[in-house]
Amino acid sequence: MKHAIALLATGNELIQGEILNRDGQYIAQQLSDHGIALGDHMVVPDEVDIIKRSLTYLFKHFDTVITTGGLGPTSDDLTRNAIAEVMACPLTFNEDNWQTITKRITGLGLTIHPSNKQQAYFPQGATIYPNPHGTAAGCTLTVNKKTIVMLPGPRNECFPMFDNYVLPQVLKSHSPKKKMLLYRWRLFGVSEGHMAATLDEAIKDYPCEMGYRIHFPYLDVKMLLEDTPDHQPAKTIMDQVTQPYVICTPEATASQALVTYLENADQTLSIVDHATGGLLQATLTTPKTQQKIIWSDNNTAEHHFEINGLTEYWRGDPPHDQVDVIIQYTHQNQTQTHEHKLPYRSLKICSYAVEYICGVISIVLQNAKLGMPSASHL
Repeated sequence: MKHAIALLATGNELIQGEILNRDGQYIAQQLSDHGIALGDHMVVPDEVDIIKRSLTYLFKHFDTVITTGGLGPTSDDLTRNAIAEVMACPLTFNEDNWQTITKRITGLGLTIHPSNKQQAYFPQGATIYPNPHGTAAGCTLTVNKKTIVMLPGPRNECFPMFDNYVLPQVLKSHSPKKKMLLYRWRLFGVSEGHMAATLDEAIKDYPCEMGYRIHFPYLDVKMLLEDTPDHQPAKTIMDQVTQPYVICTPEATASQALVTYLENADQTLSIVDHATGGLLQATLTTPKTQQKIIWSDNNTAEHHFEINGLTEYWRGDPPHDQVDVIIQYTHQNQTQTHEHKLPYRSLKICSYAVEYICGVISIVLQNAKLGMPSASHL
């Protein structure tokens, strides 16, 4: 697969480890989701010569370079200057953008500093991307079949700009000739090594690209393959092998999914938590859920859950083999019990347990709403 796009993040704060490069992570993930192969991903300090050298190198190997950061009003925001030199397109002042910046700053009751004016300069010929969330507009420019894209660094500015302007442009110019399908699974309670070996063997006869990523306590699995009539068996096999480890969708963790469900569902529940030391309550409580969850044994609640377990953790035992979590669910005077053993490998066991508990509660509540049996398979 041809690698046509590279990312270049600028910022001393990235180089020095003060913050993580979440812009790069997000952009890379979005490109990957659309079957677009990303090439190099570089991080450089706020120094014009280093940015220029990096851009020159990247353009020798890639058709498109996306930069993030360095578009602010301070003296160390130098990305636009480096790009102008490498692309041989002098910076020009854009009056419309300056008026937008002025209106935004004064509208917040702030004083405009002369340094803000540098944010209204763009390489000559560039198409400007508006920024409704800040003062640093982005832009794109193509010279001699090489395209540069400039995006601001703050996530709340970078992500929407990429989604609304850059991704549609990239999909037009770099989408694979063959339509690719991406499937994802979010697994709980299984090791990466075990699952990778099992899945690789199960779908060895199907041409696909597999990917695995751990983010505690989950294992994300993805499969990329061509959209052909023969692809469905591979998807079916993956569903069957992963099903015992699925407690949520790939789009959200079990706790995130439960919060969203409770915020929108017309259901009330009570929870007595003897296991997580208040972490479950802290995870599930939002302005929209606080009226729907009673954190005590309350007979007026439609659904009641009592959580026990993690005894070894609260007793101070060092991590060892496994620890029990027990969930008792009562609805309409009928009680069901779910018992599960969680791997007690680290002191993060409470966080691990919260995700499992949320997964069980989500499935129980949704099944109850549909008149189905509860989550006895978990």
